[in-house]
Amino acid sequence: MGHDTAAGLSLARRGRHRWAGIVACLLVASTAHGETTTPAPRCVCLESVKPLEAFDRYDMIFFGQASFVGVSALGDSGDEDEFVEFSVEGIWKGLVQRRLRVHTTEGDPLCAYRFTLGKRYLVYARLESISFSNRYRTSACARTTEASRALPDLAILGPPHSRLEE
Repeated sequence: MGHDTAAGLSLARRGRHRWAGIVACLLVASTAHGETTTPAPRCVCLESVKPLEAFDRYDMIFFGQASFVGVSALGDSGDEDEFVEFSVEGIWKGLVQRRLRVHTTEGDPLCAYRFTLGKRYLVYARLESISFSNRYRTSACARTTEASRALPDLAILGPPHSRLEE
């Protein structure tokens, strides 16, 4: 990780995502002025794991900048699968790669992680077990978070085992 990245991380002093684990879809009904509205689906993460537990559960943990967002076909179903490509700066776990593609859902599509191009992230991803293409996935329920919120995790994980400079 370069000096600019370290400087960017030193600005990260805010809270962190506490989302991780098993995903379920809940239908939430709200009542407004005595009228029932249509139930709206939303993502619900059923458990939270700490950084060291997440280290054991995930296959790839890295820090990088979102550089491209794309969509690929998901089998013969016609469904689409969003992915983000990263310029990798540091790796804590997994194969050393300068560029890495991560699909944004892990299970329920309602729990897709929404990445922003140009922002840096600490990403926790799992290797898709049914794929022969080394496809990694993350979600809103993983500990994946923007750099500005990653400081608590980075303090526990320590320095990456591999740093990649441009």
